[in-house]
Amino acid sequence: MYDFTKAIIKIENTTLCGASCVMCPRDEFKFHHQVMTLECFKKLSDETYRFGVRNMIFGGFGDPLMDVYLYERLDYVKQHYPDFQTSMIDTGHLLEGKKMRIVSTYIDVIKISNYGFSKEVYESVHRGSLKYEKIKSNIDEFLSLKKRSFTIMTFLDLPENHHEMAAWKAYYEPKCERIDIWKPHNWGGHTGGGGKGNYHPVQEGFIVIRFNFLRRWFGFPVLF
Repeated sequence: MYDFTKAIIKIENTTLCGASCVMCPRDEFKFHHQVMTLECFKKLSDETYRFGVRNMIFGGFGDPLMDVYLYERLDYVKQHYPDFQTSMIDTGHLLEGKKMRIVSTYIDVIKISNYGFSKEVYESVHRGSLKYEKIKSNIDEFLSLKKRSFTIMTFLDLPENHHEMAAWKAYYEPKCERIDIWKPHNWGGHTGGGGKGNYHPVQEGFIVIRFNFLRRWFGFPVLF
């Protein structure tokens, strides 16, 4: 029987997203862009906690901060299950104002996907409505907060941005708790690279169920 205290549930609370990243298959999927209902979320939280799960990640093929019920979800979890660790994967596109306060108050760990260190490269990789100057400003302000979430800056090493990787690393490594530099992978455990040096190919979290079984971890996503 699995030890669910080591499990991670990943909640795709919305499939809305302002980006159209070059490596993301989201735009190929034939689903309606929507937001998970509060009723569904509360049931998922109750059931997974009952089974012993204590780690919840908000993320998927959408931007969690585009969820109009995000505050209500996080408040529900923290009020009813304060020992739940909450994490989020985001671009920082909407990490400002009230939403920045919500994240810094309710999210224990945030992974910020940031794949460029210049306007030209960043916007050519993330595309959509994401603007380099605005997002860099959001991230810098968030990282300067005295009280904020444990922050992991992530960089995906692509042909389009490889020449900026060293500058990106030098800038963000002193400002956050951890950086991850990844090789592209197929979401099934294969990175196509050796994962040496500063690279952190798929090694934790729900994403790779097969890999997680080998490490005596178990994870499962809840998607639309």
